[in-house]
Amino acid sequence: MTFPVVIPVHPKDADIFAECVCSVQERVPECSEIWTISKLPLGDFAWIPESHFPFTLSSVERLLPAGAGECSRWYFQQLLKLWVAQGQPALGPRWLQVDADIVFQRTVRFTDDGGRALFSPYCDPHFHAPYFEHMARLVPGLKPQTSQSLIAHHVLYDRDILGALFREIEDHHKRPWWVAYLTCVDPEWVTRSGAAENELYSQYALWRFPERVRVRPLWFQERKRYAPDPSLDFVSVQSYNRE
Repeated sequence: MTFPVVIPVHPKDADIFAECVCSVQERVPECSEIWTISKLPLGDFAWIPESHFPFTLSSVERLLPAGAGECSRWYFQQLLKLWVAQGQPALGPRWLQVDADIVFQRTVRFTDDGGRALFSPYCDPHFHAPYFEHMARLVPGLKPQTSQSLIAHHVLYDRDILGALFREIEDHHKRPWWVAYLTCVDPEWVTRSGAAENELYSQYALWRFPERVRVRPLWFQERKRYAPDPSLDFVSVQSYNRE
């Protein structure tokens, strides 16, 4: 089984993006092709322009609680990752979303022998309550399905599971899912990580479709600069932490 890999790319990640792509091509054997989400095309990869989405950074800023400031871009990227399900049928039924600032160090698979999607917990003990409070407002009844956060800089999406999530959100809030996503962010946490798309999707899939997904750890670290480390599955070099 193979599937496309989708990588959202911001100019701030240009220096690490090439390393990310090479690692995906060499160490993610289930990758069939690479798609990028960006303002401008990057190389010969399939391209999803930011201009093709039904929202803009300005509309995200208007819908978020006041005072989001520079954090608006972070929520905008979360919506980009989620909306490709509706805007890009050519991706097929399943795709892997990978952040542009991670570099795989060892061969990693994202499905088990039964075809189930594999999710990964965060690299350290982590349970950020505002993420779960946001998802409970968004989808009544949705509670944490794990004792540790499933924020691991990637997620394997299934189109039908994501579609079921969107329908539940829209049936409850009577508005487009992405509008509800933003307006459910707690004003007290809007600048301090008030929502996370990977956490929402992973916890929802475990709740509604437990027979199709499971959790397994990957070994990774967040670092200030990239250096190869074969003792890890991947390394994350996030822009806010980068030297």
